[in-house]
Amino acid sequence: MALLHYIDNEVPWDGGFGEWDSRTESGSSGVSRSADAAFPERGSYGLTVSVVSSGDCYMRKDLAAETSPLAFGFWLYLPSEPTWSDGEYAELSRGKNATNGTNSWVINLRNDGGAIRLQVVVYAGGAQANAVGGTLVTGRWYYVALAGEWTAVHAYAQLYLDGVSVATAEKVADATTNKPEYVQLGSDWSTGTEATYYVDEAKIRDDWTYPEPYVPTASSDYPCPERTMVLWRGASDESRQFADYCVSQLGIPRANLLRLDTAAADETLADQATFAAQVENRIAPYLANHPSVAANVRCFLIGYGVPGYFTSGGVKHSATSRLMNYGTVFSSGTANPLYNPTTVSRLGSGDLGGKYLACRIDADTLQHAKDIIDAGLAFFETALAELADADKLYSDDATYLASLNCQHLRCLTSALGTYADDAFVWGDTGDPTFGTAGSRACFTDDSAGSADTLRANSSPCGKALIDAGYAAALGSSETADTFDADSFFEMLRIGGTLAEAFAVAIAKLDYTSVAVGVPFMTAAFQQGGYNIYRGVGGADSIDYAQAVAHARAGVDEADLVGLGHVAGEDYYYGIRAVSDAGVEEANTTRCVRAQVTAGGELVGPPPNRILSARASPVAAGKVWLDCFYSATAEAGKATAIQVALEAPDGQADWGSLVDTIAIPGTWRIRQALSPTFDHGQRVRLHLRAVTAAGTPGPVLRVPAVTADAVGPPAVDYVEAEQA
Repeated sequence: MALLHYIDNEVPWDGGFGEWDSRTESGSSGVSRSADAAFPERGSYGLTVSVVSSGDCYMRKDLAAETSPLAFGFWLYLPSEPTWSDGEYAELSRGKNATNGTNSWVINLRNDGGAIRLQVVVYAGGAQANAVGGTLVTGRWYYVALAGEWTAVHAYAQLYLDGVSVATAEKVADATTNKPEYVQLGSDWSTGTEATYYVDEAKIRDDWTYPEPYVPTASSDYPCPERTMVLWRGASDESRQFADYCVSQLGIPRANLLRLDTAAADETLADQATFAAQVENRIAPYLANHPSVAANVRCFLIGYGVPGYFTSGGVKHSATSRLMNYGTVFSSGTANPLYNPTTVSRLGSGDLGGKYLACRIDADTLQHAKDIIDAGLAFFETALAELADADKLYSDDATYLASLNCQHLRCLTSALGTYADDAFVWGDTGDPTFGTAGSRACFTDDSAGSADTLRANSSPCGKALIDAGYAAALGSSETADTFDADSFFEMLRIGGTLAEAFAVAIAKLDYTSVAVGVPFMTAAFQQGGYNIYRGVGGADSIDYAQAVAHARAGVDEADLVGLGHVAGEDYYYGIRAVSDAGVEEANTTRCVRAQVTAGGELVGPPPNRILSARASPVAAGKVWLDCFYSATAEAGKATAIQVALEAPDGQADWGSLVDTIAIPGTWRIRQALSPTFDHGQRVRLHLRAVTAAGTPGPVLRVPAVTADAVGPPAVDYVEAEQA
């Protein structure tokens, strides 16, 4: 039991009919291989069927023998509505027994009070049974399929539209003579209806198995269009338009659209059982019929008009949080195994551990829902472009804004307030006020009830999405879930998608987190700038595997506060530039030495060295000091000259200063030192300039003198030496 034929209409006819066995045309009607009729997701050609003045026109595919059961499927597109009256039909497909000419089935379009409906008819002996189900509109591709059997007991057929069973027809009678021996695609029925339609991608099976339509191979192991399933509400024309917009704008395959025919229009359902019946339980049968979709899909996108909440235990739960836990028994507040990983990394198919990703797009109007798609698409299509220089991350968490992870985003930050040049907002936003728009990537409110509705601008998230035009949002339907900013923003920084960032940032599943936006949207933070590394004791100790600070491109300073400096240690900092493409240079030569004060803080930049100095003995045990100091190009502003006496071991005793001399406005400093030395004492002095904070400059060692020598200080200098 297997697929017998896959007719994609790509094989050239070249005087024949390609993969088809024959063609029948009569009158002005015709069926032709046409580029206009190609199913757009695969190939370049399909079949254009034009029924004119009741003329037959169809393509035929012969089977090897009488076949029962049999399944047959094809893509269908109506460029315009047929010319018909209420109750009239336009034929799409027929199965027949070649030996006796009896029919097996017929699939028709029916004018049902002005609506275009599908009808299936099955035949048993000289009798028939029919059923109607499924509504179509023009300008849209549909997948139509039939699975039937013809036995001595009955003729039975199940009709599918877009993967969902919409009608069954059964005739209890001996149908063995109705077993199909060939399949037709087109019209074999003389009626007054005139119609043009496109058909493509026909599949025929020799068993009861639903013939799965074409499903493209996933373009990535990470969230992407092929790995996203859109849930839409079958009773809503606007919800259908939303699903079609996901196909045309986001590139999500049509086979990944799941129509929910029993879903209510309510945003919030009464209980979890109702949500399961209307939404969740519809997923498994669809995936069972579409094994290729099931193999691809790792993310659910709950579309416009689909219920987004349900109540359980008095708590309003989120549909996105529930579907992240799809395939498990509902349990409110289940711990999320993906939350806050030790190392944030991309979530490929094998990294989800059986969990799913989920987002929702809903709004007060269809246009606003489309606007959210458009906003997300702008990020998705320009994923390699950086956020603008002026874009900001707003948050009320000062600790996070000062953290290394936040620095690594190389993004301007600000406390909560009026949001202008806003790319991201995170925190308890209250009633947000928006100024001049930034890129407005994602609005996250971590307070209770921040996303208690998306179909109005009465919640902070709803206001951000509808009024401010944000591409994405994360909030809570009621009780606030825990949100981890470090994991969320780090996932985006490394190139992860919005759905992945949501998945690692929320603590619980089957709970209240509401994730909104295009699942595979990305937001590229700036990569160019500087990485700063540290070592202790020498330049060769710098650990270039772990940065201690990051700086944006174009800045001339980095914040090194709070890095745990120990008093008395010498630290060495290495600086490496990072290109706009995120490539870090490999140098180990660009480094600076930093000392730490007794208070544990970094010593500021040192003052200049003293240019020259001499000491002269004068009467009464005094020593005269004469020196020059220049403040030109001074890094650290010197305020005084410290004078220390050299100890017998040759080291200066800076703990017990001889004198401290304030630096005057002139370069030359001339004065007698305050202490009186013993008669005949040999005096050797060390000098250094210091800042007001006590940061010392280089030490100058002055030639020795003997106290109580005769005569005033000489005018000319004896050059001192650097200590």
